Amino acid sequence: MVKNNNTVSYDYTLNEQNFTEVLKTVHNDIDGNIGKTVKLSGYIFTLPDFKETNFVCGRDMLLDGDEKVVGFLCEYEKAKDFTEGEWIEITGTFEKGYYMTDMPVIKVNTITKITAPPIPAAVSTFLDTPRKEQIPRNFTKM
Repeated sequence: MVKNNNTVSYDYTLNEQNFTEVLKTVHNDIDGNIGKTVKLSGYIFTLPDFKETNFVCGRDMLLDGDEKVVGFLCEYEKAKDFTEGEWIEITGTFEKGYYMTDMPVIKVNTITKITAPPIPAAVSTFLDTPRKEQIPRNFTKM
């Protein structure tokens, strides 16, 4: 994170258009991204075997007709103060972590509850040509 004239910039600022591209870039070079700063929004997603301090800041992505959750594993001491599906914006720093394999983990510096954005899904960059059906029309999250 760099501050210039009261403006904050991050190594990565994710949105629905670049979410999966940044995800792929960071996962492909975990060591090269350690210490880099990030700002993103998504919803809280957890699995039963996560530590109390872990959650995924994720978005849904439609790929080959199946809806998938994509996002970054996050570490935050007060993670249990947030509920599954709640939309948040976070800032943090990449560290090397482990969940079934080595992976990037965002050590959360700030976290703010937000309203879901107009386009809550991530657009897939795994396809050569984006398709209309990548963004669900009637997206709702319980």
